[in-house]
Amino acid sequence: MIKTADWVVDMGPEGGSGGGVVVAEGTPEDVAQRSDSHTGLFLAPILAGRAVPPAPRRAGTVAAASATGRRTAVAAAPAAAATAKRAATKKAPATATKTATKTATKTATKTATKTATKTATKKVAATKTAAKKVATAKTAAT
Repeated sequence: MIKTADWVVDMGPEGGSGGGVVVAEGTPEDVAQRSDSHTGLFLAPILAGRAVPPAPRRAGTVAAASATGRRTAVAAAPAAAATAKRAATKKAPATATKTATKTATKTATKTATKTATKTATKKVAATKTAAKKVATAKTAAT
C-alpha cells in the first residue's frame, strides 16, 4: 500500500514518547532514500524489486506445521501469562482509585441521608410533643 501512495509522511523516529517528529516526507522513492526512516528502510527493498525480509518473530511464539501442512501460530503460555500480568498490573491502580472514589461517595451519601432523616424525625417528634402539650392544656382548662 505504501509503495503506491502519492505522498508519504513518516512520523517517528520511534513510537510513543520517542516519536512525534517528521522523519521523512515525499514520494515513496524519496522516503526510501532516507536511512534514518524505519519506513524508508522497509520500502527500499520493495521498490528495488527484491523480496521483503520476513518480520521478526516475537519471543514466546512457535510456528508449528499441522498434519495438513498448514502453519499455525501457537502462543507459548509463559509469554501469554507475562502479557496478562503486565496488563493487570497497569489496570490495578486505576481500578483501585475508582473503587476508593465510589466507596467514599457512597459513604458520604449514606451519612448525609442518615443525618437528614434523623433531623426530620426529631422535628416531627418535637411537633407531636408540642401538640400533645397543647391538647393536654386545653383539656385541663375545661
